[in-house]
Amino acid sequence: MTPKQKAWKKWYESHKDSCRETKRLWNKANRDKIRTQSRVRWRRWFEKNKDKERASQKLRAKKYCAKHRDRIIAKLRDRYWSNPEKWRKYSRTWSKKNPEKIRQHRRKRYATNAEHRLKVNAYNRKREAQKLKSFCGDVKTALCKIAMHKTVKCFYCHKSIDVSEVQIDHVRPLSKGGAHAAYNLVPACASCNCSKRAKPANDFINAGQLILVY
Repeated sequence: MTPKQKAWKKWYESHKDSCRETKRLWNKANRDKIRTQSRVRWRRWFEKNKDKERASQKLRAKKYCAKHRDRIIAKLRDRYWSNPEKWRKYSRTWSKKNPEKIRQHRRKRYATNAEHRLKVNAYNRKREAQKLKSFCGDVKTALCKIAMHKTVKCFYCHKSIDVSEVQIDHVRPLSKGGAHAAYNLVPACASCNCSKRAKPANDFINAGQLILVY
């Protein structure tokens, strides 16, 4: 520290209160000027650190949403039902303008959410069953039970598979008069499900396995 800096520090220590009061009064009198200067400095800093700041904002937003999830959902629900027609129109317009974003979101959710993937597959099988005029029962409970586990055993080869890779198969195929119901659905690995296709279970032989009778 130079002699000049030492002298300044000594003077400031003896006039600290008067300096703070002067600064407070100046800040109050020049509030608009300070705000303008702060905005200018912020813009300069943001331009230099754009990617870093955006990543930081996303992280803060993610933490906030996780902490206040119920409150945010309730607020969005109230806003929607205050004018549902307006938000339906907005949703339709946005969907037409951003089809690729919707596809990416659906692919991501399908790939990362095992329970959602099982529900989608079950919905597709139900549609197929309705077209074939087969019996359709409640399968939601059975699918939720499967999604609760981390690993599941294949019904045909008994191999343990990750729940994210499990496929739902009809023991008796829909095309052969099988029902789309919990008692006719079993978890299967991709290999067995693709090999079985539309064969009944007693006609399907997996390598090294006995014929299964249902």
